[in-house]
Amino acid sequence: MKRMELAAIATLAIAFLGLGASPPDSDLCSIEKSVIHHMEPAGVTRTTPQFIREIAIEDRYAVALWVLGEAGGTATLQKKGDKWVVLYAGGGWNSAGGLIDEGVPKAIAHRLARDVGMSG
Repeated sequence: MKRMELAAIATLAIAFLGLGASPPDSDLCSIEKSVIHHMEPAGVTRTTPQFIREIAIEDRYAVALWVLGEAGGTATLQKKGDKWVVLYAGGGWNSAGGLIDEGVPKAIAHRLARDVGMSG
């Protein structure tokens, strides 16, 4: 087999297994909708510009960084069945320790914190 064919097979295998793949758009949309719904009492709507700045997903947990005017914070979510459920949304922490306090397993919390630029 030629090298090019092997590389193509390896690329297909990685894509099929989901290794190194981006999260599905459906997860990203669901996370954004869940956070917006949770934050509606604070005046957030679907038309709030650039409300969600970044989303990181590890296993069945996610962190979304949000900005509203001059305020900002994080939302911690867990996937239950096919829905993303907000465990916490607010300000006040920016580290893996805050994620762990919200029930995220330690190893996942450290990866999520790293992925969104929080301290370990």
